[in-house]
Amino acid sequence: MNKILTVGHPFSGYRDVEGVLRSWGMQPARTSKRECLCPVEIGSILRQAHGEVSLESIQKSDELRQIDAGPVWHGLALDLLLNNIDQKFWGWSDPEAIYLLDYWKALDPQMAFVLVYDEPHRVLAETSCDEARFYSRSIIEQRLDNWNAYNSALLGFHLQNSGRSMLVNAKQVRKRADECKNKLMPYFDDTVSQSGHLPYIGFFNYVSCPNGSNGEGGRESYALSKNAMTVPALADGFLIESILADYPEHLHRYDELQSSATIPLEPQPIKQTNSLDAWLVQMKRRSESGRVIAILSEGKKIAEEQLLVKDNELEDSFRRETLLHRLLTSEREDFEKKVYLFEEKLREKQNDFNAVSEKNKLLIDEKTELDKRQKALLEEKKSIENNFIDLQGQIDIQKNESISNSRTKKELIEENELLLLQLHEVQEELERYYLENQKLKPQQQSEYYGAADRLKRELPYRLGAEIIERSRKIWPLLFLPISLPCFTRQYRNHKNKSDIILPPLEEYRDFFKAEKAQKHLSYRLGVTWLKHCRTPWGWVVMPFALNSARQAYHEYRKSVVKQDDRHMPGL
Repeated sequence: MNKILTVGHPFSGYRDVEGVLRSWGMQPARTSKRECLCPVEIGSILRQAHGEVSLESIQKSDELRQIDAGPVWHGLALDLLLNNIDQKFWGWSDPEAIYLLDYWKALDPQMAFVLVYDEPHRVLAETSCDEARFYSRSIIEQRLDNWNAYNSALLGFHLQNSGRSMLVNAKQVRKRADECKNKLMPYFDDTVSQSGHLPYIGFFNYVSCPNGSNGEGGRESYALSKNAMTVPALADGFLIESILADYPEHLHRYDELQSSATIPLEPQPIKQTNSLDAWLVQMKRRSESGRVIAILSEGKKIAEEQLLVKDNELEDSFRRETLLHRLLTSEREDFEKKVYLFEEKLREKQNDFNAVSEKNKLLIDEKTELDKRQKALLEEKKSIENNFIDLQGQIDIQKNESISNSRTKKELIEENELLLLQLHEVQEELERYYLENQKLKPQQQSEYYGAADRLKRELPYRLGAEIIERSRKIWPLLFLPISLPCFTRQYRNHKNKSDIILPPLEEYRDFFKAEKAQKHLSYRLGVTWLKHCRTPWGWVVMPFALNSARQAYHEYRKSVVKQDDRHMPGL
């Protein structure tokens, strides 16, 4: 198994276990290729779609029901698995996946489950002081019942699926990561990389001195902070043990987890803690805290004095900057006045220069216009003289033409009368033809073309084309029994909505093209699919029928090629 789902209560330390798995070579899960969803987001969508309550509100194990997701939701997970198919060892963690353990188990047999648990003490130990201020007995009981219900569901799944699940104690995995690896290796594939163990994950981060570790005050504050944070919290442990003594069912649940765990917590020597020891440790911690507060108060006073000195220095520098600003402002105003006066004089000079240049341009334009007018008058005089000579010649020609025009005028009048008579006859003939055409139009039948295109738009041809397109890849071919009925319903719904009524294919003038298209592989496959999809027996023989249709098409193609070779032997 090369896919790991880590599940545990929010207070179980499941993230530490996931970190150990990462140190062994487990890669994080990539998002799905189509919707770009991570596994946690897919789980959230499934819980929201099936109306599951939030994890914090669970009080009984019966409320943690496994989600029975239908096939319509399998596409999200399949897209995620396909995008991670090239990863040899990968996984993720999600405490909310307690609802989806059966879903992921049924979806992929190569997925293993790491179920993480810890003591019920951790529920109270990880409660912050600010949260505890608002807690009551009922709230504490709700949180403990939530831990019990969650781990009951976790234990039940492990007992039913011990071959694919590993029940581990988070504290034991953190303490002995290398030994735990040897126990968990039988559940993994050989592809798991042999990397080093995860370093120890501590729970305490001591406070660093803000003034550094130089000087007596810095070293003393650092030592007190470190000592105060690393003293064993005997008082807290004593109180938590006292609280849990009133709830034996939670301790019994923890014992059941320990007895069924793949990696249980090793027994440790029990150190009896009485009230006096807890009180002494608590007073010691209070004393350490008081000393830290005193040291921090002294540091605060020193810091305040240094801030006061800095404030005074800043005020002096501010005063100096104010004086400099005033001097700069006055000098800038004087400079701006001088620049303004200079610009005014420059504008006046520029205006005078522009006025003189405008006058020069006007005089030059007037001179050029006068020259043009003089040239135009001279050319006009020459053209008038030439026109006068031409007019005298034309007068002589017109006198001669007037004599000949009087003769031809009579001939033209006679020709016009003949043309008008012929035009009336042609117009009457055209009107007669138009009336006869109007009578013959209802008797003529309309001609239709495009029989092959219409056949390719019909359902058998489109189904065959869809089968050919999806057979080029493996996954679309597997989903043909689902996708083709959906495609058929969409086509028929669209056809029922359409109001267009077309004539039969036999009335098309190019019906022979439709007969050729019926011999295509797409049409043959579509007709075969529609013929066999109506009965259960037809679904059984469907693959063989499709294969025989494909072979018949290839034989038809071979016969066509042989006929072409006979007709064209020279090619």
